[in-house]
Amino acid sequence: MIAAAKIRGADRRAIIHHIQRKYNLLIGERTAELIKITIGSAYPGNEIQTMEIKGRDLVAGVPNTIEISDEEIREALMEPVRQVVESVRIALERTPPKPLPVLAGGGAILAPTSTFCSMKKRGRLSRWRTIR
Repeated sequence: MIAAAKIRGADRRAIIHHIQRKYNLLIGERTAELIKITIGSAYPGNEIQTMEIKGRDLVAGVPNTIEISDEEIREALMEPVRQVVESVRIALERTPPKPLPVLAGGGAILAPTSTFCSMKKRGRLSRWRTIR
C-alpha cells in the first residue's frame, strides 16, 4: 500500500443530520446505513429511487414514516463524497503513476463513486477498482 486515508461514519452522520433537519425525524445509524446502501449514490442514475423510512418524530415524539428520494440523499452525501474525492486526490499526488487506485469500505458502495471521481479529476483517475 502506498497511501491510504480513512473517513469514518461521515456518510451516516450526514444522512442522519439531513433527515433530522428536513423532516424533524430521528433515525439511527442502522437506518442511515440502510438508506446509503439502498438509494445512496454519488452521481445521478437513470431513474429516481425512493424509500420509506421510519423514525421518531422529534416534535410529537411518536413513530413516523416518510418517503425519501435518492436525489435528496445524494445532496446530503455531497460533503462526505467531497472528502473522499479530496482524500483520493491527495493519495494520488503521493503515489507514482503506475498503481491502480482502490476504493474500499462504505464510501466505495456509493455507486458510482468511480464515475463521480473520474468526472471530478479527469486524467489520472481514468481506471478504478472497487472492493465491496
